Amino acid sequence: IAVESRRAYADTRWGQLHVRRAAPVAATGARPPLVLLHMTPLSGRMFDAVQPRLAADRVVYAPDTPGYGDSDAPPARPAFEDYAAVLGDWLGTLGEPVDLLGYHTGAALAVEIARRHPDRVRRVVLVAVPLLSEETKARLRTSTSATPREDGSHLVEMWQGSMRTRPAGQSLAQVARTVADKQAAAHSEWAIRALADYALAERLADVSQPTLFVRPKDSLWEETAQAAALVKGATLVDRPEWA
Repeated sequence: IAVESRRAYADTRWGQLHVRRAAPVAATGARPPLVLLHMTPLSGRMFDAVQPRLAADRVVYAPDTPGYGDSDAPPARPAFEDYAAVLGDWLGTLGEPVDLLGYHTGAALAVEIARRHPDRVRRVVLVAVPLLSEETKARLRTSTSATPREDGSHLVEMWQGSMRTRPAGQSLAQVARTVADKQAAAHSEWAIRALADYALAERLADVSQPTLFVRPKDSLWEETAQAAALVKGATLVDRPEWA
């Protein structure tokens, strides 16, 4: 099936939101739109390979969280709920309920959006859920953006950090794209700090939509299963072969 991919901007209370859109060339009307929410400090570009495949029978959107990718940044460091509010406003402009998939930070955003807007979100998919320990939260609250240095050593640190967490099968070109996204983020630590202050465990219990948890074999393997137990009637699918 032929798929057309385009980019667009939507006006929000924080300026412009950058959105990638993929859709079948011939309208099928088979399924509601799907919205993909990325991890921090990356962008919707992380879904470039899979977005056209998912768009075989539906429109698929991948917005950049405000302050990341090509979306305008908030005027000041926001609470996690503020990010969800802006994205929820944008969902309201689509004119119909959507299915929502979030990965890592995006999974927590999907939870907050779903609980705020049960009329705008039909179903939820959560992948690698950041149900963080208090120790991890304390560490993230002190995270900072890399300060540029004349000798470029901050770029080497970004590269080395991405290589340390590089999963099997990830190409060097993909690592380079990840590092580029990290450089493009305005105040890359803002959403991470906001996540550390977000009561995700409590909010999960408020999700009323049918919810699927997908658990790849990563650093959040145990946390994703714990999160699934907090959503009534949720389905948990293990994918230990996925890094």
